[in-house]
Amino acid sequence: MRHVRMSSWPSGAVFDRLCSPLPIVLAAMVKASVLAAVVGYLHASEGVVRSAAAAACLAAVVACPLAWVVSRKIRELSLVARQAAELASKDDLTGLLNRREFFLSGNDQISSIMQKKGTCTLLYIDVDRFKEVNDTWGHGIGDRVLKEIGSAISSTIRASDFAARLGGEEFAVMLPDTTIHSASRIADLIRDKAKAISFPDTIKPGMVSVSVGIAELAPQKNLNDLLDDADRCLYVAKSRGRDRTASTLDQALSANFAGSTPDAAAIRVA
Repeated sequence: MRHVRMSSWPSGAVFDRLCSPLPIVLAAMVKASVLAAVVGYLHASEGVVRSAAAAACLAAVVACPLAWVVSRKIRELSLVARQAAELASKDDLTGLLNRREFFLSGNDQISSIMQKKGTCTLLYIDVDRFKEVNDTWGHGIGDRVLKEIGSAISSTIRASDFAARLGGEEFAVMLPDTTIHSASRIADLIRDKAKAISFPDTIKPGMVSVSVGIAELAPQKNLNDLLDDADRCLYVAKSRGRDRTASTLDQALSANFAGSTPDAAAIRVA
């Protein structure tokens, strides 16, 4: 499975940087105009000149509330731009990052990690037999399960980590500065929370489970490579009975990284 980075989305922060100086500039211009007009009025001797200076004073006074209105509108537009950027980056159902934003943020994160020669681990999470949940209880319950999985992930990871719903019942979690052993413990916590999901008259504890593939960033690899490695681990976790984790440290996986996992599509039926 290959993953392609999408193009950038305009950020509210960019709008802020462009517009934030405008209220200051407007205020400075109004103050300068008022000062110039007052000085001109006080020093003018001719009646016509004084009239012109008075008119300039009046124009400057009128400009003050106008500058305030413009400044307020700029702040409102800046807020709208930030809100739009946030909405564009989030998955509507779970509140996690969406696929597009994950690739943008993930590529930036990996570039930074490579420069610092740090470490990074990725969890690739898939809800087991999710099609059966939808077929048995309906898509409304299926959506609630996905929301709960999103909450389980959010409540487990740190502020420095970030998670996304990649699509359907698939999730990815980027764990900067985390070893594969620590990532395995985080994956187990998420699995435990998934198994605890229950809804009255429908889903009982233990009915929902997730399988997790875990891969650590290797030198000379990028986000696509990292996802592919974690994806192959996920196939293996599924093949072992689901509700499992499998990582790139597992010696049994060594052959799988030389090529595709046999019958991977059959193994990974949701």
